[in-house]
Amino acid sequence: MSSTSGGFDKKVLRQMSRSTSSDCSNRKPSIIQRKDRREWGMFYDQLSWELSNNPELVWVTNILNLSYNNLPTYLKNCFLYCSLFPEDSAFEREMIIRLCVAEGFVEQRGRETTLEEVAEAYLVELANRSLLQVVERDGNGRAESYRMHDLVRDICIATSEKELFGIVCDNRCLTDLKGNPRRVTVQSQCENLQLDGGSSKLRSFLLFNKQLPSSRIETALSNFKLMHVLSLKSSNIVSLPDAVFELFNLHYLDLSFIKIKVIPKSLGRLKLLQTLHLWQTLVEQLPHEITKLTKLRHLIVFLCPDYTSFDNYFGVPVPVEICCLKELQILDAIEANQNLVSQLGSLAMLKTIYLLKVKGSYISSLWFSFLKMPRLTTLGINACDKDEVLNFESLNPLSSLEKLFIQGKLEGGVIPSTFSSFGNLRFLILRWSGLRVDPLSSISHISNLTQLELRRAYEGEVLTFCSGWFPNLKTLYLGNLLNLTQINFEEGTTPSIENLTLFGLRSLTKVPEGVRYLCSLQKMVIWEMPVEFVENIRGDGQAIVQHIPAVNVMD
Repeated sequence: MSSTSGGFDKKVLRQMSRSTSSDCSNRKPSIIQRKDRREWGMFYDQLSWELSNNPELVWVTNILNLSYNNLPTYLKNCFLYCSLFPEDSAFEREMIIRLCVAEGFVEQRGRETTLEEVAEAYLVELANRSLLQVVERDGNGRAESYRMHDLVRDICIATSEKELFGIVCDNRCLTDLKGNPRRVTVQSQCENLQLDGGSSKLRSFLLFNKQLPSSRIETALSNFKLMHVLSLKSSNIVSLPDAVFELFNLHYLDLSFIKIKVIPKSLGRLKLLQTLHLWQTLVEQLPHEITKLTKLRHLIVFLCPDYTSFDNYFGVPVPVEICCLKELQILDAIEANQNLVSQLGSLAMLKTIYLLKVKGSYISSLWFSFLKMPRLTTLGINACDKDEVLNFESLNPLSSLEKLFIQGKLEGGVIPSTFSSFGNLRFLILRWSGLRVDPLSSISHISNLTQLELRRAYEGEVLTFCSGWFPNLKTLYLGNLLNLTQINFEEGTTPSIENLTLFGLRSLTKVPEGVRYLCSLQKMVIWEMPVEFVENIRGDGQAIVQHIPAVNVMD
């Protein structure tokens, strides 16, 4: 794999350097003479035009085109697709993976590897070649989001348009989709753009402009019958046009952040659908016809209007027959019932599941189902109400589990011993747990744990982080622990910690002395803390946090 430097492949940088040196030794190119910051700004804003029209920059285009031409065939489509997102914006790893799978860009690499895992490997390889930049990583170093360097993106867009791979409708005065491009992204008003069927080969329509009139959207949908990907995220439509359910080739449908309330029975017509994204919509019910979508891999129906109350997450009830959709990998979030939880074990491909309205009596049946899911890495369980007790004692550990979210009272007010057996657990969130005993010793030796959140989880007054505990913890969030008066950080605890958030700890009035021992801490966030605490951190407590590069105090 190619090594990287400053966002570009070192081979590319060396070629650029040699070309620049050669140019400078023979003549004074106009680009070198631009020294004024304002002139450089103007040049940068006109970079796309300069690359196409300035003969002294032909070598730049040639080198980047060479990088593209040398890509393996399986990477080219994925790379071009990444250029279709808005300039300077990050795109999520999971989103681009699902899109590439829906487009059919991903090759199968053996029966034990999913298409999604192969697609992620594509992104890693593009990043290693410095054709993508990693914007954010999780606590384990895994890329969460990417972006494309503006220079690379400009040349990539030109290639995409030349090959009719796709077109970006931004600030240019496009009036039609000449040449039948196979993909269109709308990123600005494009008031004169005609979406009237002139592009019969259109496969993808990605909307990034919230202001595009719904009438234009309906026109597009009624004409592009071969569409595989439709993303209307954050658009201003309030009801789905009937034309959506005539798109029989649709693989990917993103309706997130739209104020729609109803998904009609005609959803069952989209028999090739792989991804249905209804994040933060007003949908409260899915039609029974969803059980006809035998190709469905990702079902995301989730609303969280309020993070402060117990009843802050909303999902949907689903028919038990959804357990016949054998390709499902994500179910987020669905309402539990006794019949459903006993059948979930048939979903052997499931990687992520979030269950709401869980009763204590469901736990043993649920766990029996989970043990039949060898790929399960992310599990969320919300109790049906804040007084419902969940008992996880004496259950076999889920060896593949990496992320665990539990909201609800835990039996006996203590951390279940089962949790300490989750050897691969990296991410643990506990809320409204009713813990009466300091829980830290019970989970302190989960060696892979990188993120821990306790919110309304502990009713005691003291938390102690002993020396040697949480060796790989990078992010710690303590919120709304209303009785907490003291946090002890011993020297040598949490040696890898980078982020600490204290939120709504209304009984904590001083900066914990032991924060001075958190030498690796990069950022500390103070949010809705008592007046006394805020005064202390700005006064005497300032000496305790002076080693932290970023301390954000939000009154």
